Amino acid sequence: NLNRHDPRTPIVSMTSTPEVRLPTTVVPKVYELSLEALTDLTNFTFTGSVSIHVEVKKAGLTKISCHAVELKFDAKDVKFTSKDGDVKASTVTFDEKLETATMEFGSGLPAGPGVLVVSKYVGELNNKMKGFYRSKYTVNGKEKYMAVTQFEATDARRCLPCWDEPAVKAEFEVTMTAPKSETVISNMPPVDGFPKAAKDEDLLTWKFEKSPIMSSYLL
Repeated sequence: NLNRHDPRTPIVSMTSTPEVRLPTTVVPKVYELSLEALTDLTNFTFTGSVSIHVEVKKAGLTKISCHAVELKFDAKDVKFTSKDGDVKASTVTFDEKLETATMEFGSGLPAGPGVLVVSKYVGELNNKMKGFYRSKYTVNGKEKYMAVTQFEATDARRCLPCWDEPAVKAEFEVTMTAPKSETVISNMPPVDGFPKAAKDEDLLTWKFEKSPIMSSYLL
């Protein structure tokens, strides 16, 4: 009888696989992203900051998880702002396997709209041809670099902390600071049609119009 179990044969239970989707208790609505790139061609890094307007679905949450790969930031750089004021993060934990960053707060967060702020982070302008990466070319025998993005399907997380799942959509406002010698192109037109002077006279800041609601890989 094939349906009869031999008691001498051990039953091996399947271990549960870790949840690979982010919790739906916090939903992003608008990203305000600021990046500075091609200013450090020694270490090939870039710096960024992001304010993510979110909707908290459950009052009392003490943790927010989002995607982040090869991005570095500390608890001192993270806060949550709402009508009740600011709550600073107490810890930030990175999970390399799940490609997530979990920010824990000292007190529960209120339900409703709020802003998750990562005031500074550092990323790698990698040579893997995915995420935010560097590409080398030659002009008149001289090597130069450009910064390029390839986010599809789940590599926006290499550029900014985000909800990097195609089904999770939001609006994006992008600002990029780069050397004057470079032209910055995004998928939205620049505000006023041209860049503005940056604090450093060798740099220009490009601010782009807000995008339609879209998946992070389309950024």
